[in-house]
Amino acid sequence: MNDINQDIKEQFASIKKNVLNQLEKDFDIDHTISHLSSYIPKEVIFKSEQLLETLLSYLMKDAQSAINQLDVKTKNKFYDEKLNEKIIEFANNLKEDKNLISNAIEFQKDNRKLNAFIASGTTFIVGALGINAILSTSVISLIVSGIVVIAVAAFVFKLTYNKVATKTRINIREDVKNYLEKTEKEVDFWLNEVTIAFNKELQSFIKKNSTLNQASK
Repeated sequence: MNDINQDIKEQFASIKKNVLNQLEKDFDIDHTISHLSSYIPKEVIFKSEQLLETLLSYLMKDAQSAINQLDVKTKNKFYDEKLNEKIIEFANNLKEDKNLISNAIEFQKDNRKLNAFIASGTTFIVGALGINAILSTSVISLIVSGIVVIAVAAFVFKLTYNKVATKTRINIREDVKNYLEKTEKEVDFWLNEVTIAFNKELQSFIKKNSTLNQASK
């Protein structure tokens, strides 16, 4: 039994820690979304390829122990079959066919401006209606009141925008966590299937060649 499951956990824990460190405090939302949309999938794919190499190293070590009882000629035959190369091809085809390890991270819709515009627009309309309702008001008073309404609307826009921005940052952190949890499961499934395929090939080789081994003795 190899340690690939532990390796997967450690690699994804490392990615998660690295990314969440970038999401501390009041990070720039637009820049961060643009950066992470590219960075995280590339990091996951790179790490998953490293994990495949690690797994093959484990499997070949297990295979060496399994064929230890065979003669030198048969052992050489095993290495000549280049099982590791066949399994790499199998792994890549499986990943492509099953569309595993998503290379796109989806972030929730950013409603900062929309919500801020709605809130400030509502404030402006209500304020304007209030001004129009005052009939016996001088022109100067109306102008001053209009300026106040615009100022209040602008204040509401900024207040709402900042409030939504806080929620957006929380959503980004959750989106990152969800993506990493999903892709970790995909990598775990992928490498488990690779292990099964490798062991089937190994057992088939041993069964076929152990018979030949016995016959040659």
